[in-house]
Amino acid sequence: MTATSDAFAARAPVRIAGFTLTDITVVVGCFVASRVMLTAVGLLVLGAHPTTIHNPMQVLPFEASLPDLYVRWDSFWYLAMAQHGYSVLSTWDHPGGTAYAFYPVYPGLVWLVGTLTGLSMAMAGFVVSNVAFVAALFVILALAETWSHDKVVARFTIALLCFVPESFIFSAVYTESVFLLLLSGSMLLYERKQNLLAGVVAALAALARSNGILVVTSV
Repeated sequence: MTATSDAFAARAPVRIAGFTLTDITVVVGCFVASRVMLTAVGLLVLGAHPTTIHNPMQVLPFEASLPDLYVRWDSFWYLAMAQHGYSVLSTWDHPGGTAYAFYPVYPGLVWLVGTLTGLSMAMAGFVVSNVAFVAALFVILALAETWSHDKVVARFTIALLCFVPESFIFSAVYTESVFLLLLSGSMLLYERKQNLLAGVVAALAALARSNGILVVTSV
């Protein structure tokens, strides 16, 4: 080994699972900072504008707490499915509706995490959504760098995705974060010519949300 190659090796960045320490810092930093900011705004709004609506499925009815901040609307369907599976029973706010309109991947993951950890289904859903979002950020970072050939563009993509106000949904008890992970994962695998795995992940995306079928047809 020559002195030049030794010097190059010394300068080579440390990588973990293909990501540099700077990549990891950007992803984790953007995730934590954006979640703290969006959660703080949400808690302030809940505290300033309390509601008297009684919700028998809410964890702590509309109090300014993490489960209640992130458990809203269709979240009740996913939690009911995680607890009881598919059923003809309606939720409190959708009389006549059934769980058969929803897809199984997300509530299945919530059930699994809740069963293994002993967390409430609401907190299990919060954990599933946020872990999936962090994983999706790493996949999207790799995908953006593959397409742009520019680390700055890839990292800026992560920052935009984290801090756009609508990204609040990726921490809620909703399918969006899991679907984002499966969607971006299938695209990255396809880019890397791992077509069989890309098809499997795309199929899982179709079992997470109805529009996932479009991922299957494109892959």
